[in-house]
Amino acid sequence: MRHPLQNWVSGRVFVPLLVATLVVMAAMNGAGKPLFTAAAPQGIISFELAGDVPTTQAILDSWDSLTRVYAGFGLGLDFLFMPLYSTTI
Repeated sequence: MRHPLQNWVSGRVFVPLLVATLVVMAAMNGAGKPLFTAAAPQGIISFELAGDVPTTQAILDSWDSLTRVYAGFGLGLDFLFMPLYSTTI
């Protein structure tokens, strides 16, 4: 019995998936650049691993409203990136 995605990777779908994955990865990198602040030295990773409310609030306070939009956009791209990356590999 064959896996339903087996033909995708070996066939003509691999290259478009790889290109889409790289484009989304580049967009995530671009959206994440403004997120590096003193309160968030690792950008969105600092926010995701904050661990408590005061740390999270300090990170949010260090971002202006446009930077918060970048954070939301980056998190949304992350949900697109996960299936693209896992299907590509």
